[in-house]
Amino acid sequence: MRTAQVLSVMLLLTLGTLPKLAAAQSLEQLVQQGRTAQAAKQYSQAEAAWRRVLGQDPKNADAYLGLGHALSGQKGFAEAIAAYRQALTLNPKNADAYLGLGHALSGQKGFAEAIAAYRQALTLNPKNAEAYLGLGHVLSDRKRFAEAIAAYRQAIKLNPRYDTAYLKLGHVLSDQKQFAEAIAAYRQAIKLNPQSVSAYLNLGAVLSEQKQFDEAIAAYRQVLSLPDDTATLLTAHTLAYNGLGLIFQQQGQLTAAIGAYQLALQVDPSYAYAQTNLLEAQRLLALKQVPQRLALAETRYLTRDTVTPLKRSVVKIIARFPHSAKGSGYGTGFVVKRKGNKAWIVTNRHVVLEPDTQQRGEDLQVELYYGNPPAGMPVARLEKAQVRLLQMTEPNDPLDLAVLEVTDLPVDIQPLPVRQQTAGDRLNVRLIGHSGAQAWQVDETESLGFVNSQLKDRLLLRLDLRKGASGSPILDAQNRVLGVLFGDITLETTGLGTAYPINVVMNKLAAWGVKLP
Repeated sequence: MRTAQVLSVMLLLTLGTLPKLAAAQSLEQLVQQGRTAQAAKQYSQAEAAWRRVLGQDPKNADAYLGLGHALSGQKGFAEAIAAYRQALTLNPKNADAYLGLGHALSGQKGFAEAIAAYRQALTLNPKNAEAYLGLGHVLSDRKRFAEAIAAYRQAIKLNPRYDTAYLKLGHVLSDQKQFAEAIAAYRQAIKLNPQSVSAYLNLGAVLSEQKQFDEAIAAYRQVLSLPDDTATLLTAHTLAYNGLGLIFQQQGQLTAAIGAYQLALQVDPSYAYAQTNLLEAQRLLALKQVPQRLALAETRYLTRDTVTPLKRSVVKIIARFPHSAKGSGYGTGFVVKRKGNKAWIVTNRHVVLEPDTQQRGEDLQVELYYGNPPAGMPVARLEKAQVRLLQMTEPNDPLDLAVLEVTDLPVDIQPLPVRQQTAGDRLNVRLIGHSGAQAWQVDETESLGFVNSQLKDRLLLRLDLRKGASGSPILDAQNRVLGVLFGDITLETTGLGTAYPINVVMNKLAAWGVKLP
């Protein structure tokens, strides 16, 4: 039995087991309750009301439609899909059910089916602007940009006051480097909805990209004049302050840039891009104030212990994303091979590829470990011409890896040795990386063993996974690499980190022509 059929059966069984109400309500009252709760976005209450309707009238297509909307509003997309399909079984010409089905399928990344659902909704109702909007969103996600633009324009033609369609159109036009048209789309979205912080943010980013700094500053300041949405994980005010900092930095106003980044971090102390941008602005200001300290690579501050050589083989990677409103990102990498003055460094793909826009990082740089020099001394970096992205896995590849080729590393920096045998359960390990924007932290942790999945082998680690640690080496007690840290930072709260076993990494490196000894 297919998954959708199973969910439909489960949905019907659930409806059949609803308790009888102590005081029976009429069908009309329950329907009104569902509609009222739905309009107020009280989705759990709406779900309960629609289930009671279906308890009295199991063949009510409109109730299944309402139930689908309520489930979808709670991101219960699988159950929503089953509800919409049941509505369509009862009424195959229900355009709204196809529209809701498209939204739910899109929420589950079922893009091909979502496109078909939206197109069927438009066959039944060619004047449905929302269906064109949903279709445009899915087409854009599938990189079918010309079709997405056409869909958004059709939505606008049907509803000239559709500010969301103008906003989405601006996103695609911006991605396609059609900046003048993107600016016009964002301005129209703002005209229709002057409270749209998203439109102001994106307008500011595009104007900044076009070096129209005064207008970009005005757009970001407009965001700051509007209420912030503190319910979101990343607030509009955080992004606006970060955007202002990037503009000030490009203008050489480093003190103002530092102030803006600090304000961004006051709103959201965990925003990694503002952390990186702040460190860069502070570094540039230090170089400006004391130019003779430029990239001082003085080994006299290194201590003589067993950990220092390991830290020297682990680097901080900085990638600038000039076409992104975020600025610079950073992560960790480590030397896996060296031949003469050339070295190869392993890291994660998402360190050098901006995950949201899929833009490659430019001006790649690496920072090296030089101990604890005096406060205010700029950290030593290799020049950008000496670092290049050699290979990385495709964005849709579950193996999140990249390799850099670096020339002229100091002669004492050598590859980390590799552990040949498989890691066992409960193996104590250590991690060296840049967790929490702090350089070269050594964290002791515990391995929970391998988990086999349909994708790749994984090494589960009991540790706090923090921003900046991506690409860090996982070492055993003999300081041999047994894995490469990766994983989404949403794992922070679980206390679990995930690493690729080193044999998986070595196989990919060999396929890229980087064979380890």
